[in-house]
Amino acid sequence: RNPNGHRYQASIFDAAFNDVNTYNIATNCIHGSLIARTGSSEWSYIGKKRIFNVQENGTLTIAANDSDPVGNKGYFDVEVIR
Repeated sequence: RNPNGHRYQASIFDAAFNDVNTYNIATNCIHGSLIARTGSSEWSYIGKKRIFNVQENGTLTIAANDSDPVGNKGYFDVEVIR
């Protein structure tokens, strides 16, 4: 029940949203968003037109936040400046 005492009824959207989140690489980032990390650090949300400053040495990994990308379409343009 919600704070007003009404029963909460899950919608189809709620079920789909929860199902999609099970495919996230980074659980703290939006599904399908651009994410990055260096070495074994935590994933960071990149999103649109963001500058990601690397604070440590290691391999830079950039990915779409989706552990099952087989059915995905589209692309991200990424510029890496050293």
